[in-house]
Amino acid sequence: IKWYLNDRYLFGIKGESLNITGSKIPDEPMYLLMNTAVASSWGFPVPCPDGCDCSCFECNNPDCDCALPTGYCDNFPANFEIDYVRVYQAVDEPKHQLGCSTEERPSSLFIKGHEKRYMTDDDAVPLKPVKIGGAVCESHLDCGGLARGGCIKGFCKCHDGLAGSSCLSNFGFDDHPYQDYTKTLSVSMLSLPRGLIIMFVVIAIGFLTTFAMTVVNKKRDGSKGFEDTNYPVHPQPRVNMDKSSYGSMNRINIEQGNGPKAVTYCVIDGRMIDTDNPTSTESLLASLQ
Repeated sequence: IKWYLNDRYLFGIKGESLNITGSKIPDEPMYLLMNTAVASSWGFPVPCPDGCDCSCFECNNPDCDCALPTGYCDNFPANFEIDYVRVYQAVDEPKHQLGCSTEERPSSLFIKGHEKRYMTDDDAVPLKPVKIGGAVCESHLDCGGLARGGCIKGFCKCHDGLAGSSCLSNFGFDDHPYQDYTKTLSVSMLSLPRGLIIMFVVIAIGFLTTFAMTVVNKKRDGSKGFEDTNYPVHPQPRVNMDKSSYGSMNRINIEQGNGPKAVTYCVIDGRMIDTDNPTSTESLLASLQ
């Protein structure tokens, strides 16, 4: 950016010079605001004199004289007259686009998605329609004179191409409008540092790889363990029951398959006794008698 006064170069700054502050020369669609601004940090008494209210800036108030620069109030009232404003752009430069809302920088879409940022508590919409006439007037001079409009029945009526309630402004328009609400707002990954993005990608790949290997190993170990397990097979005993002539006594002969011995039991009145043990047999028979 370069500043000139009467075709004389005064000051300039390169975009890369702002890298040390983490900022840059704006490349968003913007407008130029030409105004008369006064900053209390330029030319005003510093530090504030003792006993002076340095928050008072009224030229007609004697109590504020100590807080104002010498001769400050002699500059007012003042007029800021501008002959013209010219904006230049390079020929065939794709980065130089015309308009307040371009395809790469859809400002109108951003405003639509963040309306509250551009509204005060009393606003119903962020952008109000431009007023064209309507101010209360007593003569044509109140409406900028006959060159701009006229006072009709107590209200200003503007000529074509003029705007404002008193017809004092030119009606602005965008000769290259762009408006596309079919797109949606998205968060650009470029807003994150590239190193952080790479780190997240590496961690994600490592996690997915570890998870996949763990699942494969568990499946492999599970199938192998099932195939290698040898469960003991116990032979089923063969039971032979013979009716005895003694009351309700049944004789049960249990033979273990491939076993060295067959064990014989008797069931008398629902109780089982070992017939190979004479003592238990004699006791039971005695109790039954």
